[in-house]
Amino acid sequence: MKSIKAFSIPIFVLALFFASCSAEDGEQGVQGEPGIDGNANVQRFDIAIPNSFTGPQFSFDIPIDPQELPNYAIFAYLVRIVNGTTGVFPIPGDIVGDDYANFLYVENTGEAFISILNRSDDSPENALAPGTYSSVRIVAIEYNSGSKNGNGSLMAELKAAGVDTNDYHAMAAYFGLE
Repeated sequence: MKSIKAFSIPIFVLALFFASCSAEDGEQGVQGEPGIDGNANVQRFDIAIPNSFTGPQFSFDIPIDPQELPNYAIFAYLVRIVNGTTGVFPIPGDIVGDDYANFLYVENTGEAFISILNRSDDSPENALAPGTYSSVRIVAIEYNSGSKNGNGSLMAELKAAGVDTNDYHAMAAYFGLE
């Protein structure tokens, strides 16, 4: 009797293992519920720029785990508030006056840099009035980086929907961020 139990238990475990495993993927699950700031796979972060910032470079960390950053498309904007009116400028791109800004982030650390340069001679802009920019606004959109088109399919989706990624308000409206 003992030998039957000793023999049948491993057979049962093996049968259970082979019956429960399959090489086929199941159906795609439903889209997650919207998050606090809109869509569950879209996040918005406002990183404060110190009032003392006069240029030309501002560094910060993108508040997403660096191991997860390859799964995100990152869009950056500079926020400026003048007399109660907010301007949101896409970066890289032209900002105020004769200035333009570049944006760079290191994917494996999450460290990011904004550089503000003078358009006329590409020199660093070292003479910004303190408080010119209040924050860097990051829109991080999670996508399936393992898919064939990855970020390309996200950009195609936005283009097909008529969303201008240089226009923060268009992005916010599309993803329900405001």
